[in-house]
Amino acid sequence: MIVITNRDFSKHRNRETYSLKDGFNDKGPEELRLFTAEPGTGRRKGKWDLTLLPDSPAKKEFRGLDTSFIRPEGRDRFGSDLATARLLHSIRRTGNDVVLFIHGYNTAIEDSLDRAHSMEETYPVEVIVFSWPSNGGGDNPLEDAHGVASYLLDKSDARKSITALDRALWRMNQLLTDLNAETFTEARRFACDHAPGNRDEQRRHMARWLREHRCPFNVTLIAHSMGNYLYKKLLTSSSERLSRNCTFDNVVLKAADTNHRDHARWIERIRARKRVYVLINQEDHALALSNMKVGEQQKPRLGSTIAEQNAANASYIDFTGRIGDEHSYFVNADLQKSLDTLEPLMQKMLTGRLAHHELEYRPDTNTYVP
Repeated sequence: MIVITNRDFSKHRNRETYSLKDGFNDKGPEELRLFTAEPGTGRRKGKWDLTLLPDSPAKKEFRGLDTSFIRPEGRDRFGSDLATARLLHSIRRTGNDVVLFIHGYNTAIEDSLDRAHSMEETYPVEVIVFSWPSNGGGDNPLEDAHGVASYLLDKSDARKSITALDRALWRMNQLLTDLNAETFTEARRFACDHAPGNRDEQRRHMARWLREHRCPFNVTLIAHSMGNYLYKKLLTSSSERLSRNCTFDNVVLKAADTNHRDHARWIERIRARKRVYVLINQEDHALALSNMKVGEQQKPRLGSTIAEQNAANASYIDFTGRIGDEHSYFVNADLQKSLDTLEPLMQKMLTGRLAHHELEYRPDTNTYVP
């Protein structure tokens, strides 16, 4: 598993592994580092071993890996190139798709890795975690007395992480563009070889080749809880780099802890090849607590409201009555009974496919119901 983070970190004294801290990188909130995360073994079973990827990896690190996507040839290689090469190697072996996961409020790094690992075990995906410094502690309905301050602090940290997320998504788009450039080069070569001098036939051959040899995986973004607030703030920031790029096949806004009011303004800025999915549970206990944290100042949450669902590019799926008062659904062992029904739907969303066409549609609320 790959971790992209603007958290601070430290090396363990007696091991070549690292731990991530609750604060920002000591160079500032815009600074990013890449890690690989592996489940611990032996006495470290149940924990995570994080290995730092070098900013400028040596060529020997790429032995046995495909580096044809690195353009132009001969340029300096970066840690993101090494992460991509390793990810491609795994994908070509497993046939899995890719998910970028942005965790939410009050989430320790271990909890976000556990959740991402559960996604990998449940669905045919390779998960990349974007981890920002939320305070840690999990979804506790009996949160300590400073819960309001902690919540507002996490919202502040999310806003400070906008540039870091923008940089991460921009780099992902750049790498995918370079990867697909190789695919188009091969398609043109195939078309010219099979229909020399005939442009109409070349276009047909090229279209057929691309259908059969598309990018070897779909890419989906799933933002959970306050991760949606961070994503929203990026989309409405002055940078707008992300708004101009179509990086993802699907975008899944799950249990969104952000204002429902005027949500169409930022959701309609999302460019996805397939669909934007907004997942709703009106009984969500964590969003109910979120709404109470700051009283009348806090507006209804997008992830627990079905009124005025009006983003033209979004499909709203209402799970109310199917998952109790859960906030972190689909990867919770306690929901296994529900997972038997919901897992195929979630698998379609996370693997970049259309997921809502076979669901019941309710025109009065513009929602789909599983």
